[in-house]
Amino acid sequence: MLVACIGLSIDHNSVEIGTFAIDSSIQNLGYGKQMLNYVEVYVAQSCMDVRDLIMVLDVRSELIAYYQRRGYQITGHTAPYPVNANVGRPLVPIQLIEMKKAII
Repeated sequence: MLVACIGLSIDHNSVEIGTFAIDSSIQNLGYGKQMLNYVEVYVAQSCMDVRDLIMVLDVRSELIAYYQRRGYQITGHTAPYPVNANVGRPLVPIQLIEMKKAII
């Protein structure tokens, strides 16, 4: 049974984290934190002088707070929701907020 997924896109000095999801039946048990920690260690060991980058929906305040607790900071950059990427159409206007964390 697949219970979690995470995708990484490496581009020069940044690694974008995407498609990060944990099965709702096992959320709030620390698996997401473990998975994010694993990715950060992997990036730190595999790449030099990089930043982790994540894009979060502006309406998901609980996710923004989650990443802030883990050291990610809002950069002030935003992007429109990718309606042309076949990922669905939002019912309300939303945008993506960029968050970054330096990986040592």
